[in-house]
Amino acid sequence: MQINILGYIEDLHRIGKNTNNHRPLVIELLSKRIAKFITANRQCLQGTRIYISEFLDDIALKKRHLLRAEMIKARNRGQNAIIKNNQLLIEGNKVTIEDEENNTHNNYQTTEITESPSKSGTLEISHDITLSQQVQQRNNSKKYSFRKSTRPTL
Repeated sequence: MQINILGYIEDLHRIGKNTNNHRPLVIELLSKRIAKFITANRQCLQGTRIYISEFLDDIALKKRHLLRAEMIKARNRGQNAIIKNNQLLIEGNKVTIEDEENNTHNNYQTTEITESPSKSGTLEISHDITLSQQVQQRNNSKKYSFRKSTRPTL
């Protein structure tokens, strides 16, 4: 792989304590496209001492394990099943899997306190906003990015 990715690196750090053992290196890239390109072409690094794998957080890792278990069940039934872009496709149809533990964790009720426009100046308490809705509202409010718009081309 003869590609220069220095312009696409956002953060670079090692995991673990500084000892004489080998420590994994975590590279955060600016572009998802470059990350997919590198993981798709990791077979070019066979025979070297470089190994590439995705670094997933705990929630994504649990979801991947659930999808993989369901994919294996479908394949044992004789169906064509693949995981693509964190989605399970069985016979070409997208299948959704509900994780009870994740649903209770991500959709618990939170309390939002807002000031009501009444004359008395009382506070109104609303209990109907879930965590996922709050995250979506927070993401919609961020309109500006402070990253440079020019990136090197491949």
